[in-house]
Amino acid sequence: MNTIKVVSLEIDKFRRFENISIRFGDHVTLIAGQNGTSKSTLLGMLAQPFSFGIMRGKTAKKTDASAYTNNYHGLKLHEFVDFAGKPFMYDCDDVFRLSKEFDFGKKYQYKTILSLPTGKGSGLPDSTLLTKSRDRKNKKEVIGMRFVTSPGRPSHKPGEGNFPHPVIYLGLNRLWPLAVTKECMFSGDVLSAEDKKWYVEKYNEILCLDEHGNDAKFMNTTEKKKFITPESVDYDGESCSAGQDNLSQLLTAILSFRSLKEKLGERYQGGLLLIDEMDATLHAFSQDRLLELLCSVSDELALQIVATSHSLRILEKAYQSGLKNKIKVLYLANQDGGIVEHTFSTYQEISDHLKVQSTPPPTRRPQKVSVVFEDKEGEFLFKQICGSKLRNYVSCANTASLGSGQLKNLADMSKALPLLRDAIFVPDGDMAKTWRKPPKNLLALPGKKRPETLVYRHLFSMKDSDPFWKSVSTTYTRQFAITSEGGASLEKGDDKKWSKDWYKKQSQYWGRGNQKVFKSWVKAHKKECLMFCKKFLKLLKGRYKGDIPGHVIDRTLADLTFRDKLSH
Repeated sequence: MNTIKVVSLEIDKFRRFENISIRFGDHVTLIAGQNGTSKSTLLGMLAQPFSFGIMRGKTAKKTDASAYTNNYHGLKLHEFVDFAGKPFMYDCDDVFRLSKEFDFGKKYQYKTILSLPTGKGSGLPDSTLLTKSRDRKNKKEVIGMRFVTSPGRPSHKPGEGNFPHPVIYLGLNRLWPLAVTKECMFSGDVLSAEDKKWYVEKYNEILCLDEHGNDAKFMNTTEKKKFITPESVDYDGESCSAGQDNLSQLLTAILSFRSLKEKLGERYQGGLLLIDEMDATLHAFSQDRLLELLCSVSDELALQIVATSHSLRILEKAYQSGLKNKIKVLYLANQDGGIVEHTFSTYQEISDHLKVQSTPPPTRRPQKVSVVFEDKEGEFLFKQICGSKLRNYVSCANTASLGSGQLKNLADMSKALPLLRDAIFVPDGDMAKTWRKPPKNLLALPGKKRPETLVYRHLFSMKDSDPFWKSVSTTYTRQFAITSEGGASLEKGDDKKWSKDWYKKQSQYWGRGNQKVFKSWVKAHKKECLMFCKKFLKLLKGRYKGDIPGHVIDRTLADLTFRDKLSH
């Protein structure tokens, strides 16, 4: 793919980060943690090794001549600016202040590991950038600190330094109250009709407003960057709330990347959007919609978005909504004087840490999920497919005593009754075709026929010498089980009455739960059974009110995989 992403930061030493590797997601990464856990510091470290054009030194404002990539050669990258009129680059001291007492003179060093476009040559060994601190001195006195980036090794060759990649950082200065700004100025810059339409649409969607007749224009202040603001019949950018103001700046940044993508065309390789306190000043609904938008534009614009947040609402959505596959949550914590990363598998854990509380472990196991079959034969087959590993999570029953067709009636009722919606209905394979629109909680057994027919066809097709026969008993043969019972053809098993009578007569030889014959059938149809098992586990996880440990799921699937290997 023709995009650039930050895979990780490998930090030797930077403030309270020491000997730690921090990985980032390809789409949206949320950095969470209590106050004072270096979240903003991490944003500055991400921004530091990148630039989009050179603004200082001998090569300032010249065409790109990066030794890392020729993608931008011949372009004056500093001329590509965002909608605020600023080049797409930030140093870490744009993000946080360096301390004369606690930073100056320290030896900071970290590596930025990149994922680079495939199929293109790179002048960057191991896709690694090395960033080191250097002292600024006046004679022997340390008066400041600067950072130098090189290609993973000491180097001073032309074109080696910061990597050319566009970055926008939105800091907390965007929340500076409009009431105390010295002056608000509306510029004459004009938005394109397409950009204006997009801005007004997203502004209304996220804030849940009905102001689609709004106009949009640029506003500038001394304390903030230039950004797009709304203009309605009774207010403009000067009278916006803090939330409206914050959202407008976020939308302006996204539009800046859209414009850059259009200008660069095929040379566009994505970008990095860094947001400090993304949820600040926004109500819960708006936080939801903003997170959805960020996930969407991360795909559309190949953006890697990294944002800090303390919002439990946003973190809950990151863990428990359909967006979770596009969001990585990175939780930082203070531990013994340093910063560490904690990995949490549930929202409850991260919520407890932010609230400084602990949720007691459940005293009772959650109620088992009801799994309903047509008859005991379907239940026997199911248990051989999914094994015994799930017995603590499912409760099996069948509708045989209720009469023919009752499973279908119950499954259909589950579309309307919440009580039945949490059950899983597992009809025989031949029943699957009776539903035009099956309920979401229905999964037919593999095989496309009733279990009795499946077993008959399986044994009919089996050779006389198959080990199965002797595993039942030394006198149990194909001749006895099939030929002597009138099993003259494969199609004989489709005769419902005959196959049920035959099955009932033979079942006394197959052990408890008819396990011998069903185990043999599952082994012979491992791919179908593995697919069924995966689908069933997905249904089960969506209905069980607790957590099903990963090792239980792994062992359930491993049983089928192991049978697969044995059969080969």
